[in-house]
Amino acid sequence: VNQQLQNRQGKHLQRRVSLLFQPVRQTGSMTAVAQARTFIDDFNAKYELAHEKFEDCFWGTKMALSGEYSAELLSETKKDMEDLLSDAETLAKAEQFMEETKDDEQTQKILKII
Repeated sequence: VNQQLQNRQGKHLQRRVSLLFQPVRQTGSMTAVAQARTFIDDFNAKYELAHEKFEDCFWGTKMALSGEYSAELLSETKKDMEDLLSDAETLAKAEQFMEETKDDEQTQKILKII
């Protein structure tokens, strides 16, 4: 059961973040695109970690799996993920990179998601 749950969780997470990992088309200012790509990669790594922790705890708690799962930990991991997604500094950086990479359609798509 745990293996099936992990496989399902992995596929779900992979679908959710796959668009964010698409390669950036190299147009516009190379420096701005490269900096935006680094920002996107850093955000993706943070989001993947926060989301994976939340998903593991969510399913572990909801399905009463053995391990270190609790309602308190579920609330904590959900808050951590929501804090990442609502971080004002992250939003400001994404908006800044949107201004600097207007000619790169793929980068714009990804930054709008963030």
